[in-house]
Amino acid sequence: EQVRDQMADVLAAFVVSGRAISDEDKKAAQKSLDEILDKFIAVQSKNIQNNGNTGYLFGNSLSYADIVLYAFFKNMMIGFVKLKPEIADYVKPKITPEIIKLISTVEADPKFAKNVLKSGNLSEVVTA
Repeated sequence: EQVRDQMADVLAAFVVSGRAISDEDKKAAQKSLDEILDKFIAVQSKNIQNNGNTGYLFGNSLSYADIVLYAFFKNMMIGFVKLKPEIADYVKPKITPEIIKLISTVEADPKFAKNVLKSGNLSEVVTA
């Protein structure tokens, strides 16, 4: 629930930034998005670190939270980039080594990989 709520905050800020019209509104919306995304990534990176940097948010096997976090970044880097190409240049530099490890861990899960990779390999996008 915590991950979901934090992602909702980031997505809401993203939508606001996309709808801003005036330069002043665009700057304010971008600043808000930047702050929310930075905090979100820092919290999730810390969660992964606190779990022994195993590539999982919690425990030692794939969880719903891992899948949701993976899907969030996949949507940002592969999905939303089709609507707002500059989003990749904005999000990619903020992705930490811990998040990259979670992404590769999710993609390596044999039960999940055959479905996940049909829409693109996120590991290739964030490490290129």
